[in-house]
Order: sequence, then structure tokens, then C-alpha cells
Amino acid sequence: MKKSKKPWNPYWIGIISVFFSFVAGGILAGFNYGQMGKPDLKRKTIKYTLIGFGVLCIIIILIRHFIPELLHIRIFGIYGLGTIINIIVGGTIAGRQLRHYKEWKLKYELGGEKEESEVITEIKDVSKIKRRPIFITILCSFGFLIYGLGFLCIALLIIFPKIPGNPLIRDLHEWGLIPTLIFMLTLILIFAGFIGYWRMRKWGLCLQSIAIIIDIVRCCFLTYETYDILSASTSIIILGIGNAYFKQMI
Repeated sequence: MKKSKKPWNPYWIGIISVFFSFVAGGILAGFNYGQMGKPDLKRKTIKYTLIGFGVLCIIIILIRHFIPELLHIRIFGIYGLGTIINIIVGGTIAGRQLRHYKEWKLKYELGGEKEESEVITEIKDVSKIKRRPIFITILCSFGFLIYGLGFLCIALLIIFPKIPGNPLIRDLHEWGLIPTLIFMLTLILIFAGFIGYWRMRKWGLCLQSIAIIIDIVRCCFLTYETYDILSASTSIIILGIGNAYFKQMI
């Protein structure tokens, strides 16, 4: 049997999508399918990626013409919106290919030159690995983006504490050292929880639950703030999605 050229790890599809758009990630995914001996999936992936990009361009043109205000969102702007789209679409493409990549890796790296019938049991075992659900991918993509930006902002505020109106210094004065450190710990736990969600691990839901409980305690008993509707809604969505797919996690 002629051995196929080794394809890229699907995780690189997500990374390339963030920096070079989901079009580049989709094309790489298509070539990956070709290297894994799946020409039909190669054609479909590249075709739907290009169609999706065309539809997105049409939507942006229509928005620019009829409601240009949406392209000037104060927080993210058009570049931030594009990054979110690239993360979601690229993450979805990578997640859908991961199972096929694991099957290929088992067959051609662990199975060597054996015939398919000789490694069919192992292939079936890998096929039992569930794909990451689309809602988990979307949730984690937003989580990585928002909390990643949050960590970046905190790092800049620590490096440049004399920034006018520094909210970190303000919170430190208003809350005190302990509540501020607890708030940062909460951010770290939530981010780690999203990593667990992304890898479909049950400890991800445990970390999310612990972080949310700690944040509620901080708000109610240390900083005496109201746990607002936005925070409560976000917590419900994070825990709700985690519980919905808990049985699929390992």
C-alpha cells in the first residue's frame, strides 16, 4: 500500500483561520482531506468555504450600503467582528476534521502498512470519539476571544499602571487587594474551563462552576455588588451548554 503524505494537524486550521481568515483554513482543511484519501470531503470543504466567503462578502456589502453604523461598533469594530467569524468558522472546520485525522493517524502511523481489515477494530474505537458540538465550539471561540482580550488588557494595565483612569487601580482602591486577586483568579478559572470545554473534558464544567460560585461570593459578600443580569445570563449559558453535553465529555 502506498503511504499518503502526512496531513497537517487540524489544530493548525484554527490557528491559520485566525491570522489568515477562515478561507485559508478551509482550503488547508480541503487539502488535508485529500492527503487522507477523502477526495469528496476535499471538494465539499473547499466549495462550501468559498461559498461561505462569498455570502459573507455580500452581507458586508449590503450592511455597508444600508446600515453602515454596524461596521463601526465601538468595542470591536470590523476587524474584531472578522476575528470572531474566523475563530468560529475555523474552529468548526477544524473540529469536524479532527475525528478523520485521528482515524488516519491510527491507520497510517500506528497501523503502518497493514491492510484496513487488520486495524478495523482500532478504527472503530477512534470513530466512537464524538465530534465537538457546534455550540461548544462557538461558546469556546467567544470565550477565548473575550477572556484573551481581558488578560491582554489586564497585562497592559499592570505594565502601565499610570494610564489615566486605570480601572485596575480603581478597582484595587474600591475593592481592596483580596477581592481584586479573587476576581483575577475567577478569570483564570473560567479561561481554563473553556480549555476543558474545547477538549470535551468534564473538568472544564467543574472549573466553570467553581469560578461562577467564587464570583457570586465575591460580588455578594466582598465587594457588595449586584450580580447583574448580563453576568447571570452568561453564567446560565456557560453551565447550561456544559451540562447539555456533559455525558459526551470524558
